[in-house]
Amino acid sequence: MSKLSKWWRGMAEDAVRRRQGALASLANPFDDLARKLGDRPVRGIIDAGAARGSVSRLFASRFPDTPILAIDPNPDRRDDLQRLEASLANVEYCPVALGREPGRLSFHRTEDPNGASLLPPLSNRDGRVEINVKAVEEVEVTSLDALCEAKGFVPEIVKLDLQGNERDAILGAERSLREQARAVHIEALFEPLYEGASPFAELDGLLREMGFGLFQFYETNNDPDGRLMWADAVYFRGLGEAKRPSR
Repeated sequence: MSKLSKWWRGMAEDAVRRRQGALASLANPFDDLARKLGDRPVRGIIDAGAARGSVSRLFASRFPDTPILAIDPNPDRRDDLQRLEASLANVEYCPVALGREPGRLSFHRTEDPNGASLLPPLSNRDGRVEINVKAVEEVEVTSLDALCEAKGFVPEIVKLDLQGNERDAILGAERSLREQARAVHIEALFEPLYEGASPFAELDGLLREMGFGLFQFYETNNDPDGRLMWADAVYFRGLGEAKRPSR
């Protein structure tokens, strides 16, 4: 479950949650990843935008022998992720942000840590989603390719939940995605919540060009009027377009 999904569910009214429940996939992305990739061991997992570490724990439960990098630059998540690292032998905490190339960039810390991002949030969208910045500070940024090369890490599952900054992370992971990754788990935004956020159509095009196909949406989230706002999406390498039925 993405950080925005958890946040939205905490804010939404019961009627909205019922609407979401009717629209959301009943499938579980972690079970699907384990099932689809079960033909051979997974050599490494990236959990970028690790937040409290709940996704890393879900990955660890399905892939107990696979090294996991839990990546998050947010100082508000440091204690949670240090505890995660101490409790799971196969998890390593990396307090950096992912981008197109190594450097330092401004990071927007928010009152609710789930909204923190390298991108500045847009103003409140008619009360539907409100992201309040409490501080802006510089953080270390690296590319996924540079991080994996430095650690000798092979990322076969790449999860990106970066509050709109997924495009730059993908562009900084071209070698990892083209040559090593077998699956990608991303947060897809259908409505802009951050300045310069990556629209889903662009992310979909990038991943398809790198050899991935969309498998499923999970945890779809809608505004009170029913408009689709965001979802989690899973891609697998070599997954072709669905065959059209013969007439």
